[in-house]
Amino acid sequence: MGKNKINKKSGRGKYIFGLLSGLALAVAGSVYFLQENDPTFDEAKKYPKKRDVYVEFVEEKFKLKDIPGVDDVKYVKGEGDINEYQRTEPEGKPTMKTVLEGRKPGEEYDIEVYDWVFESGLTENNFLSILIDHEIDGHAKPFHFAWSDVGYFDDDDFLSSDGTKIAMDIFASVYELYALRNQIRKAPERGVDKEFLIDISKSYWMHYSRIIQPDADKDLKKPEIIRKFRIEFFIPELMHHTVTIGDQYRGPLITEDGKMITSYGPVELPDYLKEKVEEWRK
Repeated sequence: MGKNKINKKSGRGKYIFGLLSGLALAVAGSVYFLQENDPTFDEAKKYPKKRDVYVEFVEEKFKLKDIPGVDDVKYVKGEGDINEYQRTEPEGKPTMKTVLEGRKPGEEYDIEVYDWVFESGLTENNFLSILIDHEIDGHAKPFHFAWSDVGYFDDDDFLSSDGTKIAMDIFASVYELYALRNQIRKAPERGVDKEFLIDISKSYWMHYSRIIQPDADKDLKKPEIIRKFRIEFFIPELMHHTVTIGDQYRGPLITEDGKMITSYGPVELPDYLKEKVEEWRK
């Protein structure tokens, strides 16, 4: 899944999102030792007929089928299908998708790679960030292990307040935050470019904006879940970004008076998050 397209409830207006001046992005690109006839990312971008061969090559090179949670990684010609909660590239075109059917512990999933990932100007390191750090390590693997590293949870933890359905916009934001955080933290070793890092950081901010809204407490049958993931995904990297919202605001995401500028507007941080901000500022 590529850039974020949030539920139409989330956010309003246009945003300019960036790194605070002076914050450097460390780039440590991977070194590959290719055989003479190995397909390359540039060839896959230029020649559509080579895309399936390239995806198979990447799958074998990184032993992706050996990773728990992965059944297959395959190129799917065309634009694929999306829904309003999935991350997408500009114009609503997805780059990749983990097919999350079943969503039960022990399940293995297919990752589909679409044409737009080769046509959207991404670098190979950005491609690998989406495929490995987001789709596989961020979706397929944690769903396989029922999110054991952040405290086991499943669909039932995200039942709506009336208990009749899953509050999908919140659930989707939580699992996207997990994958995006993984991408952000692996960005230096992956060697992604600065604009790509800014883009995924903006996506992270937009999804976090959904779960930090005060009304989110009332959306779930288990409101304690919201608090749990507000804490889990409130990361120090948020302190390093600025945002411009039209003519209304230009400045840091976390303000000196204990607010966070979200895609909905300013939100007073709860005390348990203000404590984390104070720790980071020391």
